[in-house]
Amino acid sequence: MPSRKNIVIFVTAYPYGFGEAFFEEEIKVLDQNFDHIRIVITTDQKLSDTKTFCLPTKVKLVKLTDYKKSIDLSNKFSSLFSIGVWVQLYLAKFKHLVPFSVGLVAQIVNCSRKGKAVEMAIERFIANVGIEAKNTMFYSYWCDSTAIALANMASKDDSIKFITRMHRWDLYYEKHKIPFLPFRELILSFAHRVICISEDGKDYLSKKDLIEDPTKIIVSKLGVKELGLNVAYSDKSSAVQLVVLSLSLISPVKRLDKLVTALSQISNIEIHWHHIGGGEKEFEDEIENTINEKLNNKPNVKVVFHGMKNKKEIDVFLVNQPINIFVNCSDSEGIPVSIMEAMSASIPVIAYNVGGISEIVTTKNGILLEQDNDDSAQCLTEALQDFSQLPNEEKIEMSNNARRTWRDKYNAKQNFEFMVDILNNNEKVIDGM
Repeated sequence: MPSRKNIVIFVTAYPYGFGEAFFEEEIKVLDQNFDHIRIVITTDQKLSDTKTFCLPTKVKLVKLTDYKKSIDLSNKFSSLFSIGVWVQLYLAKFKHLVPFSVGLVAQIVNCSRKGKAVEMAIERFIANVGIEAKNTMFYSYWCDSTAIALANMASKDDSIKFITRMHRWDLYYEKHKIPFLPFRELILSFAHRVICISEDGKDYLSKKDLIEDPTKIIVSKLGVKELGLNVAYSDKSSAVQLVVLSLSLISPVKRLDKLVTALSQISNIEIHWHHIGGGEKEFEDEIENTINEKLNNKPNVKVVFHGMKNKKEIDVFLVNQPINIFVNCSDSEGIPVSIMEAMSASIPVIAYNVGGISEIVTTKNGILLEQDNDDSAQCLTEALQDFSQLPNEEKIEMSNNARRTWRDKYNAKQNFEFMVDILNNNEKVIDGM
């Protein structure tokens, strides 16, 4: 297939909100390599009046505003009796061994309805704007209802070529209450390329037997820009205290409670814990209660929650606030962009071995913990103590190795230029990886 110099990128809400901050560096590279770029926002939620991120001048922004009206009562009942829904029920029950339940049926029907509604909205968008499909690559940033819609379109029109990324929640079945993600075989069958952000994701897809042509699956890692050397490591003198940073949403999967428990078990080290990120009020209240319960009587531990910060503020913080170690406690991850950012600032990392984290965190640039340990919080306690007791020279070597990991594997420019080659169907480059 020849190169297509026009691209339509489907996102959730970018450039609004904070949920897709890691797309900022990618769009800068795409802007330099395509003639016409449209970003299509697919959320049906109300957006802020102010953009969180600036867009390159070439990029045109569109919002699918009318697909929600297509999801009506008649559509719901017609979806229940569609062949596609019954095929998904069969695959869930007999291929993926998911127990039959009303919840499973509802999940599949809802995905079918939304996929069809988004398909109709995309078709209207293509007709209204006058897009020539044969000259355009469609890029679904998430493997969600947009990818379902594009797969349906591609199944009927071979001029439609689309690529989908797969991250974490849109990839790992077992991380959902009902361990099934509908229409994945359909999406992967008609996608031109399937882009995983980690080797673990690629291996997972292969083991799940979701795709007939495994050569379609390509690992294209995310990346971040160069930040600079954190001041804790530009000053070679030893620090008495241990400064810990966590950076994530406050949600159950991020397991900040584990870090609280770990810190509560340390008495011989002065620790400053900074957290950047917010979440739903119930989860913020929950972690605040846990901190009050376990850390209030710990004079050696100081906690500062900074709430949400924009990308620029985070970059400045990672360089100018002394940070000795970055900690990630998640139960489920792809490869966290927050760890890439920390390593770009030469900060070593402690994290649990979930998803693709072992591809970025090693014994050279941090400490990798096993998630299935009987007492994983105790492992984190020991890791923090072990790190604090390392000779300063070894901490500096870890810092240097963190920086090398970012430079060699997670440099935004090189990683997103490779993504451009995929989008442009540069077979030579892709086959050579």
